[in-house]
Amino acid sequence: MHVAKLDYEITLLIYELTCFALGKDCYAVVPFEFQTAQLDHFATLQTDLYPTLRLHAFNARRLFSTPITVIRPLLAVMYLGQNYLAFCDSERVYLKAYHVGTLVREASIMPHNLPNYFQTIKENTFKLSFL
Repeated sequence: MHVAKLDYEITLLIYELTCFALGKDCYAVVPFEFQTAQLDHFATLQTDLYPTLRLHAFNARRLFSTPITVIRPLLAVMYLGQNYLAFCDSERVYLKAYHVGTLVREASIMPHNLPNYFQTIKENTFKLSFL
């Protein structure tokens, strides 16, 4: 990715990030040590690979979307539960990119703030793990 000539724009639900950090819902089986290591890894990737990789976190109560990854101009991928749906034709990639643009504009947490958000989640999770 360091030498990639592609942009990676990824939108994530704040709720999912929080559930992952707290080990709630489907993440209850994930070991605590893995959760914290993964949050550190996310923060490092966002810091090291920005602006080629841009992770945006949005609030689904404000605007909902299935998870979408757009790798312009080649590919757009949507997660549909247990399956992924990939689009390779330029018109559909453009339409998904436009939708991601809407999510980006509505994002509550921008890429440059995500490492701090991950650190805050991690600190709060650590405190909650002793309750």
